[in-house]
Amino acid sequence: MEITFEQAKAFEAVVRRGTIQKAAQELNKAHSAVLYSLKSMEELLNLTLFNRSGYRNKITNEGEIVLKYCKQMLSLRRELGEVCVKIKNGWEPSLKFVYDGVVDFNTIGDALYILNEMKAPTEVKVLAAHLGEVESLFNEEDAHLMVTILPLQKLQIPSF
Repeated sequence: MEITFEQAKAFEAVVRRGTIQKAAQELNKAHSAVLYSLKSMEELLNLTLFNRSGYRNKITNEGEIVLKYCKQMLSLRRELGEVCVKIKNGWEPSLKFVYDGVVDFNTIGDALYILNEMKAPTEVKVLAAHLGEVESLFNEEDAHLMVTILPLQKLQIPSF
């Protein structure tokens, strides 16, 4: 049993807009296409998603539960699209960061919080070491960024 994105979009739009006609207009579909999506979804799930006894379709309790998952499915699809655009525009998929444990982590944590709030599609790995171990861990992990209080010994890169 697999609900299609078209079915989920039609179902969510009907609930949000209140009528099949308004949902069809929003989705640029014919009324019959949206109605078919709903009927086929109900048959697939073997559930009644709407109570059709009154003037307007009223979502059933089962429909409320299905709607919750349809919204999650549609949201994840949108997020995936956004992440792909960000990656195409230069976001890195991963960041390995090594810092000296004596450095105040609050500033680092603030920067990571901002990165998270930006919904950056970056998996961040933060590692702490002390003194001379920082540079060794940086090399072992093939890390991208290092913050240390000691001058670099082995690497031939400038320090700030």
